[in-house]
Amino acid sequence: GTEVFFRAPLYPYILGAIYRIFGTGGFTPRLIQGMIGAASVLLLHRIGLRVGGRRAAAVAALLGALCWPLIYFDNELLTTGTEVFLSLAAILVLMVADEKARRFGWMLAGGMIIGLAAVTRPNMLLFCPAAAAWAAWPVARRHRWRPAAALAVVLGTALAVAPVTLRN
Repeated sequence: GTEVFFRAPLYPYILGAIYRIFGTGGFTPRLIQGMIGAASVLLLHRIGLRVGGRRAAAVAALLGALCWPLIYFDNELLTTGTEVFLSLAAILVLMVADEKARRFGWMLAGGMIIGLAAVTRPNMLLFCPAAAAWAAWPVARRHRWRPAAALAVVLGTALAVAPVTLRN
């Protein structure tokens, strides 16, 4: 269309692509959302491993798998499951980036995922400054400020949001 987006457009585009490929029934998008929800549980597990070890990862994954609102919203044609998945993916990618020697590309990818999350739920843009500050923060006394990492997060977010902004 030619109108300005009234709502964040990523989820409607995903839903439109699913309908175009598989037809307009309600089962397929719900099945795909269920798979995205299962992937979110795996992301929780991976984040738990990095933060607190195997036991914390198991507890996080179990709590995510049994969380009734997440189960419920995976069965509704709403943005919630996509938002949760993209938020967890951004956190995990940024955590991985922090461990890499060449972190610019990973931080850029983390920023792009934040941008995609913002194209699903615009208030996710509030996470970008916090993620950029975290990326720049010196981890230990021996490290220095990392402004390039912060720039990568902001740039990645801007790249993902730019097509929607330009279209509007």
